[in-house]
Amino acid sequence: DLRIQASLLNTFNKNVESNKAADELLDNYNEELPDSVKTDLILLKADNYLKLFDYKGAFETNNIIINNYALSMDSSEYAEAVNMRNIYEPLVGTPPQKVIISNDNYIPLSRDVVGLMNVSVRFGENYYNLIFDTGAGMSSIKRSFAEDLGLEMMETSIDANAATGKVVKTSLAVSDS
Repeated sequence: DLRIQASLLNTFNKNVESNKAADELLDNYNEELPDSVKTDLILLKADNYLKLFDYKGAFETNNIIINNYALSMDSSEYAEAVNMRNIYEPLVGTPPQKVIISNDNYIPLSRDVVGLMNVSVRFGENYYNLIFDTGAGMSSIKRSFAEDLGLEMMETSIDANAATGKVVKTSLAVSDS
């Protein structure tokens, strides 16, 4: 089943192949697919583009959902699609991130007073201990810390799930290295 294949390929970060499977399904069986399945496949494609750091592809694909499939989503799914648009849109002109691993590496971690894993991160000449959250979709820092680091805040407002479980309004910035 191409739908399961597309989903599994996404799960294992085979994002180009996942998009090909989703496209094959959407192209060849579009008339037979209910809107709910089309919505799931297109959301999967947007996630693939995000993981590929193709923010323009993620933005354009997410807009297909908002503009054409709003009625196949409940209010919370639609709100999430709008929130993702608010993330993707300011990133459209951002170049893809590059991860260069030249050999085996070891990242030393420590635990803070409440038991959270921390990693030492260098910004310029300074080092900071930051929480290392392997389950986070993005990293967050206080606005004042972002400003101290010289990060340029983007013109957007997004909802983020805090570690406390609360949803908080936040901004977006990208580090150049």
